Order: sequence, then structure tokens, then C-alpha cells
Amino acid sequence: METTKPATRPSRLVNLDQFEAIKLRMGLNQKLMAGTCAFSEPLDLTFSENEFQVLKVMAGERFSVNTVVRKRAIAALGRQKTVEVMDELVRLAETEHEESAVRYEALKAIGALSPRVGRVLMEKQLNAGSPELALSIVGYLYQTGEPEAKQQADRFLSLRKNARIRQAWDRRQKPNGRQAVPQPDRNLNGRLH
Repeated sequence: METTKPATRPSRLVNLDQFEAIKLRMGLNQKLMAGTCAFSEPLDLTFSENEFQVLKVMAGERFSVNTVVRKRAIAALGRQKTVEVMDELVRLAETEHEESAVRYEALKAIGALSPRVGRVLMEKQLNAGSPELALSIVGYLYQTGEPEAKQQADRFLSLRKNARIRQAWDRRQKPNGRQAVPQPDRNLNGRLH
């Protein structure tokens, strides 16, 4: 006699009314990801004090699966003009074991809060020796259009020790004649969506 049990347990719905922190985090995730489509307008996000505290946690979560949400949290923090935010962004930008994309996002947010402090920290990171981060910073400095930022990037690229970064920058600026074929979006399971 064979009994057939389902391979998985049935799903259960959980009432989140008792868990304010979870509801707040889920709401913030949706708020941060709204407007990320290339065709939608960027949103002017304002945050309550409770949301602000959760934003700081989201920005510092190193083992997060979703770097995009983390980068959006850092950019949102960059719109809050407080000393506490500046300290958190500087910590993220100077932490060597962080992803380059996260460090770069923190540097951009610092530059938005205070261009002078941003350029000083970018100079420090340019000299720190991370080629991937340095290439992103050089691109940002040229994008700002500010004469001081352009001079900083030119000065960095002119140094002999930065020849590889200069070559990578030159390759990035020249089209190679081939058009890149866009890749379809895939979810975490590898399926198209």
C-alpha cells in the first residue's frame, strides 16, 4: 500500500499587521524600486524618520542579494543633508571590501551632497589603487562637466602608473564597430521574464 504525500508543504499566508518593521521594509523596497525603469521618470522620494533608519540599514547590508536596492538606498540617503548621512556614506566609500559599485554609488552621493568633499574623497580613492573603481570615478568626473573635476581626471590619467586605466578608458570611449546584442532579463532561477 503506497501513500502519496505532497512533496512540499502547503503555503501559508502570514498576516503582517503585527510586524511593523517588515511592512516598513517591504514598503521601502517598493518605493526605492519605483521609477527604476528606463522609461519612467525618477521619483522625488521623501522619507519619514523610521524609514530613514531602515534606509541606513539597507545601505549597509553587505550580504544583500539585490545590489540595485542597496544602490538605490545609498542614492536616497545622499538626498538627506545630515552629518550622520555623510558619515555613513564616507564609511561605505572607504571600505575596501565593499563592492566597487556600492563604493562608487556612495562617492556619487557624497559628491551630490558636497562637491568639494566628493572630489577630495574621489582623489583619495583614485590613489588607493582599485582599477575598476578608478575607471568609474574618472567617468563620473568627466560627466560632471565641472572644469576642476575634468582637470582632476586628466591629471590622474596622465600619470605613468595609471597607463592601464588610461588604456581601458580609451577603449571605453571608442566604439568597436560591433553593436552589443541586448540580453533578455532573467529572474533568479534563470528563467526569462
